Amino acid sequence: MGTGCVLNALRCRRFHCFIAGPVLWLGAVACGLVALGILSGSGALGKVINGTLAVAALSFLAECCSGFYARIKAR
Repeated sequence: MGTGCVLNALRCRRFHCFIAGPVLWLGAVACGLVALGILSGSGALGKVINGTLAVAALSFLAECCSGFYARIKAR
């Protein structure tokens, strides 16, 4: 999903994709670290997944506040 969001951000400039794409990548890396035992603790995987999904969901709220498309000029 992170790769799809980043590609969509580059293609159509949806604002939430600029936020959600990297967040989903970081969430995937964090889940990998939990699987390797580097990040551990009570409910570590659940916290990583819930945090990632919460920030990705908040990116839609940011899009509602600032507009659907990013105002970044293409070169």
